[in-house]
Amino acid sequence: GGQRNERKKWIQLFDGVNSIVFVAALNHYASRLFENETQNALEESMQLFDEICNARWFRRTEIVLLLTKKDLFKQRLKDGISLKTCFDHYQGPEIIDDNEEKNKENDKLEECYQFGLKFIQNEFKELNRNPYKTVNVHLVDTNNRDNVEKVWKEVSKIA
Repeated sequence: GGQRNERKKWIQLFDGVNSIVFVAALNHYASRLFENETQNALEESMQLFDEICNARWFRRTEIVLLLTKKDLFKQRLKDGISLKTCFDHYQGPEIIDDNEEKNKENDKLEECYQFGLKFIQNEFKELNRNPYKTVNVHLVDTNNRDNVEKVWKEVSKIA
C-alpha cells in the first residue's frame, strides 16, 4: 500500500483521524529507491510527507514526524557523503578529508551531524503549509531503549 499508485486508493480512508505518525530514515538522504534508482529515497519520503501533511483529509490532524537511523546518518556524514547529495541548497558544514587531528575531526563531525539534524527537521517542517498545524518532530535512536521509551511517551500524549 505504500507505492505511489496505491496511495490515492487509501488516503481518504483516514478522514477524521486524530494524529498521524510519519517515519523517515535520516540516512536515506544518500540512498536511492529500490523501484526507481533515479529517485532519492529521502526526497521521496518528503514528497509523501508533503502529500499527507497537506491533504484535505488531514487539515485538523496532528502530525508526528519520527526521524530514525541517526547512527547511520552520522556514519554517512563521517564517510564524507554530503547533504548536497539530496539538498542542492544545503550550505552547512561538511566533512572534508584534510588530515586534521582526530579530536578536530570528531568536533567537525559533531558539528556537521547536529547541523544536519536541524537542517533536515526544518526541511520537513517547511513542507507544512497549514499555519494552524504543528509538526511534532522526534529524533529516534532505535538502538537506545531509553530514547525509544521517552519518544513513545511523548508521542502517546499527542496521539
